[in-house]
Amino acid sequence: MHDTETTPDGGDGDRIVLVQVKEAYWMLEGEQYLNAMLLGRESIPKPVHCLRFESVFDLSLFLPKDRNLGSLWGINPAVVERLRRSDELVVVKTPDDG
Repeated sequence: MHDTETTPDGGDGDRIVLVQVKEAYWMLEGEQYLNAMLLGRESIPKPVHCLRFESVFDLSLFLPKDRNLGSLWGINPAVVERLRRSDELVVVKTPDDG
């Protein structure tokens, strides 16, 4: 299972990046794959990266100045759990994660 702490690969290709605060998830990158990821029927870039934050405040400090939490698509935790069970999720270490 990929649900371990790793560091981002720094790749510039297509990818999906989610952000997490507690049990809430939002899509940060990969909006063009949103429907495919939600439905689980089409091919998506894998693995899906998930950046964990301790608080919404920590997340807001991380977001680019032209983005805010309200501009991100919310992702149902059940979708993330499906990705986790399918071994398609990589949890990425964030600076506040220690």
